[in-house]
Amino acid sequence: MSRAGLSFFVALILFVSLTSKEIASYSLLFGVQGRQLIANVPLLFLVAVYLGKIGVSGRVSYRRGDGAILAVLLPMILFMLGHEAAFSDGGIALKYAVHLAAIAAILSIGVDVRMLGSVFVGFTSLICVFMVVQMMLLSALYGGSLTPFEPVEAVGDVLGRDDHVYLNPFGLGFLRPEDYGNLGAFEWYRRASYATEPKYIAQVILASLATLFVCGPRGVVRTILILVHAMGLLLVSSFAAGAA
Repeated sequence: MSRAGLSFFVALILFVSLTSKEIASYSLLFGVQGRQLIANVPLLFLVAVYLGKIGVSGRVSYRRGDGAILAVLLPMILFMLGHEAAFSDGGIALKYAVHLAAIAAILSIGVDVRMLGSVFVGFTSLICVFMVVQMMLLSALYGGSLTPFEPVEAVGDVLGRDDHVYLNPFGLGFLRPEDYGNLGAFEWYRRASYATEPKYIAQVILASLATLFVCGPRGVVRTILILVHAMGLLLVSSFAAGAA
């Protein structure tokens, strides 16, 4: 497998595994146990490949230029571990520490870190575009009304979220009829995308935005992607991972 192909494959695994808690729709597609499997088994596979490489070569080697990336990753891992130890936020910080450690490890098997970032930013940008298109279609076809859409019963049946009514207009992501965002006189339904809470998808968008600044494209493409992420955050109306 080429380096580009390997990097894309690893990036896809990391995206699914990293967002497995936030994007609850994986459970609707694969079941709760299926979601746990796709979150953990591929990641364990990467760890096995990494350990196998060490066993064969007897050493850990990195490409020239990866030192700067490791210098950023290692303090972030320690920060996440310290955050989990100090605040015990349900394992979220620990999860990010594990994934950052996985990235630090798999760099040694020849993965292109820019490909990892590009895949993460690309999929998250697509999620943001879906939310924008959903809003435009609702406005253009139904004047913003949600009346034509039926609740998604599976959210309660599979995910146990009977505390809210969830709609999925045009299959482009969840929203809750009682949950509004506003900017002056302009109001909109807060989007949860394929998560059950706006704050969960906000975590993904914020992480993607940080990735975009670190290893994303430059010039006009970066500007467009920043605007796409900003529109996504506006529709989600949750600008911090701990916000409701």
